[in-house]
Amino acid sequence: MFKGLRRIGWCFCLGVALAFAGISGRGLSLDEEELSSIGRPERRPYFHLREHATLYYGPGREVEEPPQVDEIRLGFFGPAAVDDWKAGMIWAGANLALERIQAVSVGSGKKPLRLLSYWSANPWMGAVTHLARGVYEDGIWAVIGGIDGETTHLAAQVAAKGRIAIVSPGNTDKTSHLANVPWVFSILPGDDLLAQLLAEHWLAKGLHREVVLLSASDHDSRRFSDELMQKLAGVGGGVRFRADFKPGTAALEEAVEEILRMDPSCIVISADAQEAARAVRLLRQGGYTRRLYGGPTLGQRTFQLRVGKGAGEVIFPFCWRKTPRTLEFVTAFEVRYGFTPDYLAAAGFDAVSICAAAIKIAGLNRARINDALRQLSPWEGVSGEIRWDKAGMNLSTPSLARFRDGQLEVQSAPNRWELFFE
Repeated sequence: MFKGLRRIGWCFCLGVALAFAGISGRGLSLDEEELSSIGRPERRPYFHLREHATLYYGPGREVEEPPQVDEIRLGFFGPAAVDDWKAGMIWAGANLALERIQAVSVGSGKKPLRLLSYWSANPWMGAVTHLARGVYEDGIWAVIGGIDGETTHLAAQVAAKGRIAIVSPGNTDKTSHLANVPWVFSILPGDDLLAQLLAEHWLAKGLHREVVLLSASDHDSRRFSDELMQKLAGVGGGVRFRADFKPGTAALEEAVEEILRMDPSCIVISADAQEAARAVRLLRQGGYTRRLYGGPTLGQRTFQLRVGKGAGEVIFPFCWRKTPRTLEFVTAFEVRYGFTPDYLAAAGFDAVSICAAAIKIAGLNRARINDALRQLSPWEGVSGEIRWDKAGMNLSTPSLARFRDGQLEVQSAPNRWELFFE
């Protein structure tokens, strides 16, 4: 009896082993026909939060508009200085919008619009505390900020607790939207869309396996570098060599020397506008004459001013798309400030404009303002179309641009470039 049972057991084990052997010969995978034949739906291995984000269904919409309001206050999570190298253009664009809008009609009448800055030298300590005070004590109705990905993460923490919408003119980091906080919106397209442009360009040029990455170690630079490596892998390429450096140190000079010894055919720089300009200067001074590539910060006025002459040709993903409103904005900005805006100025203008439009629709109620911001998408701004996904990230398609001989050109076709400011 026991011999018979053992024989049956061995046969069962042998059958299971043969079945697994048959599957392993195909890499343990089933095609769509096999899946449908056994009634199991095809599934992607990861949960895509940006397609299934949680909206805000909590309290607040029932709160009545306050009867005594002299002005409508917006918070600005950044320094209130046009000459600030990082946030100055956002502040300039936001104030230009403020000057043109002036007042917004709400239930209690037409009220002047005011922008209050909340900032300190240490965003993680003083600035975020000031912003919280603005939310709970100063009666701001929405926040313009942060000025980059790192400060947008900070502002999102205040938004989640204070139940107030934040609209960031400077954020391209998609992880700012992956904490599932339904109060966060970004004017600019995400790093995933920007990096995809470069990956596809390199694939078309046969450079997708020749990329050397020079990356700063700050938050936004690391995020863009990570997206770039993922997108390169997606087109069958990869980074041959990566050198990381701490901003403001001699590590950049050491990294550039090492890269120059390799004489690569494709170098991409992921750094803020100041460090990217320094990297380009060092590479050119070291004798590198080929075309250079970079992240979206190369489209900032700070980069173009600091890179100086002899920058050669640099190509980067551009966060600004022309709309029928763009020329009017550029003209008004130049008249107001005496110089040409960049994409951050346009995004700052759009952030204030769309918040004012949301307040006009919703009245002075934070939850309803948040709802109105979602309803206003897609929005035709001066920076391009703003089309938010469920997580609040802009899905509008960016384009490639190049800075050459002091001129900013945008790619309109695979081998066609046009001046952006005509």
